[in-house]
Amino acid sequence: MVFEKTIPENTIAWLNAVKPEQVDGTEGKSVAVKMGDRETHFTGLDLLLKRAMPNPTFTPPRPTTCCAITAWRSASAITWGWPKR
Repeated sequence: MVFEKTIPENTIAWLNAVKPEQVDGTEGKSVAVKMGDRETHFTGLDLLLKRAMPNPTFTPPRPTTCCAITAWRSASAITWGWPKR
C-alpha cells in the first residue's frame, strides 16, 4: 500500500530535518501534550523516554489467545446461524 510506505518515509525525512541545536538542552523543558480534551505535562526527557520511544517489552497476543478469539467467533456464528443468501 502507498499509505504504509509514505509514513516511514515522511517520518525519516522529518527526523533528518531536525537540527541538533533544536533539541540540545531540552531535557528539562516543560512539554504539554494534548490528547483529545486532556492535556498531559512532561519534561523533555520524560516525553522521550515514556512516550516517544517504542516499548520493547510489548508482546503480541499469544497463539492461544488467537485460538480463543477464533473459537469464540466460530461459536457465535454457529449459535446465531449462517447469514441467509
